[in-house]
Formats: sequence, C-alpha cells, structure tokens
Amino acid sequence: MPCKWFRNYGPNLHSAEETPSTVMEFSIDSNPNKENKELSEFYTKLYKADENKVRPGIDYKLNLQANLGNTRNLVDSSTKPLFQYVNEDIFRNRPTFAKFVALLDNYNPQVGVTEIVTAQQQKEEDDFINELLKTEVMKMTYNLLIRKQKLSGNIKIFGKFLKDLWFKRYERRR
Repeated sequence: MPCKWFRNYGPNLHSAEETPSTVMEFSIDSNPNKENKELSEFYTKLYKADENKVRPGIDYKLNLQANLGNTRNLVDSSTKPLFQYVNEDIFRNRPTFAKFVALLDNYNPQVGVTEIVTAQQQKEEDDFINELLKTEVMKMTYNLLIRKQKLSGNIKIFGKFLKDLWFKRYERRR
C-alpha cells in the first residue's frame, strides 16, 4: 500500500535553496515483523546514543501519587506536583535544551490569534534545528532516512524538513 511520506522532500530535492516539488512514496514492507524488529533495534540504538537524555532518579524524580483510573475522570486527585525534583542545570548546560528553552516564549496559546514571527524567533528556530543536527541521534536518523531512500540530499535539507515540520505556521480556528 503506497504512502506519502516526507511530502515535498523527495529524491529530486538536492539543494536547500531549491523549491520542494516532489512527493515521495514508498510501500509498506510486506513483512511487518521484519520492519518492526528493524525499527525497534534502531530506536534502541538511538536511545543508547542520546547524549542529551535525562536520567530518572538523577536528573529528575517523579512523584506519581494517585492513579487517574477512569480516563473520563477530569479531576486530578494528586495533591502534589508530578516532579519532585528536576536538575535545572540541564536546561542551561545542555545546548539542545538551552536552544529549546529559548523557543518557549515564541508562541501564543490563544486559538485564532495571528502570531507575529520576528527575526529573533526565526533565528531561535534555526539555532535549535542546527543544534539538533549536531547530535548523534539526528545524524543516525538522517543516515537511516538516506539509506532507506526516504530522503535525499544533504543534512541541510533534513534540517529544512524538520524546521517546516515543527515550526511552519498554520491557521488554528475554533
């Protein structure tokens, strides 16, 4: 069954300056167990390679408290915060976290309100993407997508894809 994937970032896109123009299609592997096993192994490798992951009990500690139970129950019966401890140095000392934190004030949570995007906000988005692309996790992901022929071109194209995926503005309505 063909699926559209990485819309506009197909095999004919070779330069970050080019206008994306193709839709990449692929077929789902006829052996889902093989595909699932391969993905599972890849995720495990990503997890092991992630130099930015936070460690439970060291970088943070949860206070799990009450079980919500019925998902229709909208009342939080936990009286204390979920996080008992968070090492806040992580947000300052790890480059990807620091770049992410800089993004947090860039968005208006109000539905239907047009956001004004400043040059500074665009720079923060670019800085975040560029920092992510330096990580082993993103290098491994990029290499997998190239190897599987889901993406072609250089890592800048992958960065543009990520920026569009995560930061391209769209209209929200009530």
